Amino acid sequence: MNISLALSSFLDFSRWVAAFVVVISHLRNLLFADYEIIENKNIAIRAFYFLTGFGHQAVIIFFVLSGFLIAGSIFSHLKANKFSLLRYFIDRFSRIYIVFPLSLITGLIFDLLGCSYFNGSGLYTNQINLATVGFNISERLGIDVFLSNLVMLQTITSPSLGSNGPLWSLANEWWYYFYFPLIILTFNYKSIYKKVLCLIGVAALSVMMYNSNIHGNMLIFFSVWMTGAAVWLFKTRKTLNFYAAITLMILYLIFLRIQAINFFTPFQQDFILGILFSVTIKSINESHKLFINMQTINKEIASFSFSLYLTHLPLSIFAIAVLSNFEIINLQMQPELSTFLTLFLLLTVTYSFAFFFALITEKNTLMIKKFIHKFIVKS
Repeated sequence: MNISLALSSFLDFSRWVAAFVVVISHLRNLLFADYEIIENKNIAIRAFYFLTGFGHQAVIIFFVLSGFLIAGSIFSHLKANKFSLLRYFIDRFSRIYIVFPLSLITGLIFDLLGCSYFNGSGLYTNQINLATVGFNISERLGIDVFLSNLVMLQTITSPSLGSNGPLWSLANEWWYYFYFPLIILTFNYKSIYKKVLCLIGVAALSVMMYNSNIHGNMLIFFSVWMTGAAVWLFKTRKTLNFYAAITLMILYLIFLRIQAINFFTPFQQDFILGILFSVTIKSINESHKLFINMQTINKEIASFSFSLYLTHLPLSIFAIAVLSNFEIINLQMQPELSTFLTLFLLLTVTYSFAFFFALITEKNTLMIKKFIHKFIVKS
């Protein structure tokens, strides 16, 4: 898969920015009072609430990035006649499962400690009206929920484990990893037997994903994921100017945040965003020196974005529960200096934790991948 230096840097930039947007969106919802009950709505506060309200859209960016990268890898291997389902599965498994199981256990520990010792505010038992945690966390900590999540069946046979709501999108991506190549191989294989097997797999996954139950079924978001994959299908050399593309996407995001305007359904909003971000990806070329110059820092920050995404919410909720239990802070505070200082503290804690978590998980992906290839593929 040939990706230019500038595009690689832009993809890393998009990953870490999207992760940051998700984290700060959750923290703002946990720490700060709802916008409707703010006492002092000056322009700075309005801007802060506006800019920290794009958590869902950031997840859509992740879907598009995933679709682009996965499809690019599959198409390049098929073109070179080197595609192997076994190798492909090992690559995907190594990427996800070197981080995921430990993040599940870590989140479970935080939630169990919080429920047992630091639930004075009722944060873990849904006694507070919070958008980020609109459910009883203590009811989602059973072994059945853990095992269901471990095999990526959250939203299908169980909710996400404990407080870790963001795991819904990981289940989506995991099944898209297999749904997409099965569709492609149905057309690529010459053997009728193999075509039939792929069709059976597509049908089975379609039924399973249709029965998922959060933010609409998984099949809806697959079409958004496919906007990233579709970039590889358009070979035209003429593309929209990058600055025009990014400006158009930003204007659209602003459009979405204007509550009085509701022209599109939630799915239509996500699909349009997917198209606009895909167009932006397509517009990147080597003339964009800014991203080339930012390559090192973008790569470093993005290198632990997956760990950050999987660990930030259970850790944040636990830290807030502890601080609240000892009456150091309140929940849903007015946007004052002390609240912003708490936000900065929690950002520092979550990012530091994710960085060190990635050192023992995410940053060893290549080593684990090589190990599995050596002892399974070559055996």
